[in-house]
Amino acid sequence: MKADSRPQYYRIRRMVQMVREGAETGYLPNSSDFMKEFEVSRRTVARHLAFLRDEERAPLEYDDGRHGFRLSDEPYTLPPVRISRKEAFSFALVRKLLVHYEGTPLHLDMRSVLDKIAESLEGDITIEPDWLSEYVGALPEDSVRIDPDIWTQLAGFMERREAIQAEYQAFTGRVSRYEFQPFHLLAYRGNWYVLAHNVRKDRLLFEPKLAVYITERQWHPTQAFRRGRDGRVEMRLETTGRKELVRWVLSWMPDVKVVAPKSLRERIVEKLRDALRAQEEDKRAEQHAAHLHLPRDRAR
Repeated sequence: MKADSRPQYYRIRRMVQMVREGAETGYLPNSSDFMKEFEVSRRTVARHLAFLRDEERAPLEYDDGRHGFRLSDEPYTLPPVRISRKEAFSFALVRKLLVHYEGTPLHLDMRSVLDKIAESLEGDITIEPDWLSEYVGALPEDSVRIDPDIWTQLAGFMERREAIQAEYQAFTGRVSRYEFQPFHLLAYRGNWYVLAHNVRKDRLLFEPKLAVYITERQWHPTQAFRRGRDGRVEMRLETTGRKELVRWVLSWMPDVKVVAPKSLRERIVEKLRDALRAQEEDKRAEQHAAHLHLPRDRAR
């Protein structure tokens, strides 16, 4: 393959495939079919046909009676693609790295693509990709089994930009229900994660003494305030950074109350209980240590 013909080589191989398929189905493709298939001009198609005849010695003939192209020599195939040593290394490395996606629909799709590429390279590679096994390896991490149906549904929701409802189980076992807008699938350390915007709005209620300070500052791009008759300020915002929000709310305790959602309120309560429990344990430990270090006469 000449260097200047690389950008068009896919179309050339596809043209030969279409002609071969036409011989099997009885419909021979013509220039209009090639133009429609590749969305190119008639001049481009003519240039590709000339390349096939002149450079690749393809036995293409136009059948006037059937108004399409056929191969006068049926066994003809295009020569395999030639690649460099560097390209062979990269191709083999990609196949090895694919092991990280084993068990996912992506693995099946990519294997199919790489196998098709390998078929076109077969017979004309002077460097076997297997030699890489002596020098390069890929150790897969522990992975979680992926349900192909769930994968497909998520991909569909992202493509249509639709919000979905799902249950999320934390490492502690706590299960929460969310409505979110997925926008990205991320592979990280053997598992797949959905990056999404939480559709629910958070609502906080601040005591009157903080009203001025809270309302005069820009805490979040989506913030909105409403002052009640009792002087307290209700703050609403939309955020996906729940951990950061929890820390921020805790910094205003005890002068703030989480109105919604319930999951955020429960998380705040859990954090406060953990902090109180830790303080009590430290206090008991200090009292125990002080008792152990009392003078003997006082200990009696």
